[in-house]
Amino acid sequence: MWKKTTSWLLLAAASLAAASVVPHHLDASASPSLPSAPKTAEFDLEITWAEYAPLGVPRKVLLVNGQTPGPELRFDQDDAVTVRVVNNSPFNTTLHFHGLEMHGTPWSDGVPGVTQRHIRPGRSFTYRFAATQHGSYWYHSHARDQIEDGLYGAVFIRPRPGTPHPFHLIDPAAAASRAMERAAHTARTLAVFDLLRVTSEEKWAVTLASGIEIPCYEKLVFNGKGRARCLPAELMSANLTPVQKADLALIPGSSLTDRG
Repeated sequence: MWKKTTSWLLLAAASLAAASVVPHHLDASASPSLPSAPKTAEFDLEITWAEYAPLGVPRKVLLVNGQTPGPELRFDQDDAVTVRVVNNSPFNTTLHFHGLEMHGTPWSDGVPGVTQRHIRPGRSFTYRFAATQHGSYWYHSHARDQIEDGLYGAVFIRPRPGTPHPFHLIDPAAAASRAMERAAHTARTLAVFDLLRVTSEEKWAVTLASGIEIPCYEKLVFNGKGRARCLPAELMSANLTPVQKADLALIPGSSLTDRG
């Protein structure tokens, strides 16, 4: 459902036009060269709403191409990036590329009501931007609390050739620097996220009814996989450090979390 394509654009006519304005006393080796067109990276993402059990307990989640987190978007610095999003969920949504610059393409920043309208159910939107940076980033919904429902994924941008890797600043040992250099060429992303058993809409309903936001996220998923382990209040209290116990003793009846 998603793809990455690479293409180069040759402008023969433009090259001839440029050559015609070069002074005749300059030889071919001195002729100016036209900059090459940027390489393209294209992705297709479909957002759906379905039953999923990342913790072994089924709940409704927002899936990107049938999974959460969504597929990793991996491309090169200086690429011209196109991300086509089809919203087949029942909710309005957008997609934000966290930390990425949108020079000249502010409409691709994914903030509903500011840089674009919502992508309505059954509709689509195409994001286009230049990859001016490199490193690890992520994309996510910028509508309501849809991140908590699984609408997020990793972005990995490979640096342009010749970019210095100052690994010696981490460890001056030559062997360590070489090991980090090798690891950089085979890097894989690990998305760590917290999760509730209830959907974001169900959580919001509880918040409105109680007047208290649910602050306790005790379940972690690694690349979308994990398990639910809810410790009883007695066991959590037994694991308190002396400093935590002293702090809690200042307020009679207080506890470390809202569960105990």
